[in-house]
Amino acid sequence: ATLDLSAPVMDNVDQLCWVGPQKHFEQICTHLDAPRIAQRAFALAKRRG
Repeated sequence: ATLDLSAPVMDNVDQLCWVGPQKHFEQICTHLDAPRIAQRAFALAKRRG
């Protein structure tokens, strides 16, 4: 592996925090015939507030 010191990085570690699925996630799950994955992800995001 090579470390690219010029690669863009986040400003702080808080940007790594998962806040829920993105808008297109449900469409991807539908395309993959996995609607329960989307349901579970949205439910988890709702519980986390």
